[in-house]
Amino acid sequence: MLLMARKNKKLISIVIPVYNEEEVIPELIKRLKRFINSLKKYNFEIIIVEHGSIDSSFEL
Repeated sequence: MLLMARKNKKLISIVIPVYNEEEVIPELIKRLKRFINSLKKYNFEIIIVEHGSIDSSFEL
């Protein structure tokens, strides 16, 4: 039943490009989770695109 409920929901994809953003990523993820949890009638995917950061953005 849960799987059927997921299939009937529309999917929203959020694409986030990051470059040397290790200091802001944790807060961004926290706020996104709060937002996503407030919209129960949608499924979400978060795609984080990192290319060449010299900080630890990739590990976060």
